[in-house]
Amino acid sequence: MKKLFALLFVVIATTTLVSCEGEQGPQGPPGVTILSEEFTIRKSDWKVIDDNFYYYQRTPSFYDNLYPEELMDIFDCGFMLIYRYLDEDGFVSQQPLPYMDNWNNSNGGTEIDNLWFDYTTGDFRIYYRYSGSGNPELPTGKFRVVVNW
Repeated sequence: MKKLFALLFVVIATTTLVSCEGEQGPQGPPGVTILSEEFTIRKSDWKVIDDNFYYYQRTPSFYDNLYPEELMDIFDCGFMLIYRYLDEDGFVSQQPLPYMDNWNNSNGGTEIDNLWFDYTTGDFRIYYRYSGSGNPELPTGKFRVVVNW
């Protein structure tokens, strides 16, 4: 019974203290802004840099609605992430870039796929490099870009 009274006292005291009113405190820092967009890359969208080295360049459509100061904030204080959607037998997942995959081919050689990105205040580029004895299979499909600042 004493434990019940002690618990009841704690609940009443906490409720009374929490519900007290006073002056409003100062304004807190501004919140975080997150914007994202999905896009599709086709094989024909890739541009050649060198043998087995390609890039894809894009300006996110939401950049059109941002002020130059906000674009600078993304670059100086925020970050960008890019994900590649993978669909393997109906199981859809998002694979963050950078990505590297290597495997042994049927001739005993090693093949390597590298996929990474960089960005500026105006756009981003996704890069793809293939190393091996076969032909590169350019990444295609759905991707997602996310900016946070």
